[in-house]
Amino acid sequence: MNALLLGLTDEGKIKEAMGLFWKLLTNCYPYDQCTYGIIIKGLCRSGNFPSALVLLIKMNGSGRFEPDVISYSTIIDGFCKEKQMGKALIIFQDMLDRKIEPNVVTFSTLIKGFCNVGRWDEAKRLLAAMVNKGISPNMYVLNALIAPLCKDGKIQEVLSLFDLMTQRGIKPDVATYNMLIQALCKFDDWSLATKFFTDMIGSEISPVAVNSNSMMDIFCKEGKSSKAIEILELMSRKGVKPDVFTYNCLIHGFCHSGQWEEVTSLLDRMMNEGVHPDVVTFNSLIDALCKEKRTEEAITMLELMSQRDLKPDIVTYNCLIHGLCTSGKWTEVESMLDRMMNEGVHPIVVTFSSLIGALSRKRGLRKPLPCWI
Repeated sequence: MNALLLGLTDEGKIKEAMGLFWKLLTNCYPYDQCTYGIIIKGLCRSGNFPSALVLLIKMNGSGRFEPDVISYSTIIDGFCKEKQMGKALIIFQDMLDRKIEPNVVTFSTLIKGFCNVGRWDEAKRLLAAMVNKGISPNMYVLNALIAPLCKDGKIQEVLSLFDLMTQRGIKPDVATYNMLIQALCKFDDWSLATKFFTDMIGSEISPVAVNSNSMMDIFCKEGKSSKAIEILELMSRKGVKPDVFTYNCLIHGFCHSGQWEEVTSLLDRMMNEGVHPDVVTFNSLIDALCKEKRTEEAITMLELMSQRDLKPDIVTYNCLIHGLCTSGKWTEVESMLDRMMNEGVHPIVVTFSSLIGALSRKRGLRKPLPCWI
């Protein structure tokens, strides 16, 4: 009969399963602790936590069967998913009062639930209680804690958890490193991000595109483009496919250091690997060309964008207008403004600043013209 109940709940037929369950109880057919567990899990899966709780209470009062850790953990998980942490804690306390020992699943569920509602102190207290009971936290638990802490920039707390993992012999996985490296990059702790990336590679964990891209972005911003290329080669050796963001980081770095041969090589490699340049790629090229006053080549890039059905954005036009203004090519500036407006891209403060600044210098004025001219 349990097999039939399990089949019904797995198919989402909870109404039929409940009907059969009550027949078992009222007609004194044989049932056991597992029967209760199947129905409780089915009710929780369907979101009917109050009914699951009623069954748990009925089970406790029957004097025949005692709920086990699985039944309690199932209901706790349901309330945690609904962010009803108060009710989850009441069930947890009842479990402890009845001398039913929580397991790693129980603690993991509660810790993740408190993390999801931003109640870090409760999550940390539960982690401490878990460790005190001799239950070693697994990767699931620690990553559940690390993720929101990284998001909120609580780097020191993340590093403490990372140390706890090491002490407990738990090896960080690629998700752990990815979250940590991303957070360190976001909050400009580049040296520590580099250290953890190196540690990850040393642990023979294959990097994913996300953390590889983060490291490339760091090296390019620091002018260490050769280091960024080393990561690209490492990605290839590890079977990690570079994406458009990968190439955009590199192209931006090489463009602004004037290493055009490397830029050409990267564009060729990018195309050969089936990764197509996007607006960001062309903006990097156009901006760098304009800064070197190679405006004709920059305009050629604009035409190439159109051929590839890529719509220039305000960044594209601002780079071109600034470059043309700086070069004193007023006919082209006027033409570019017309094209920009015709394509539905509206000028912003930066656009007018380029025009006003260039006109002021051209007229030999000591201060920019008023913004309404």
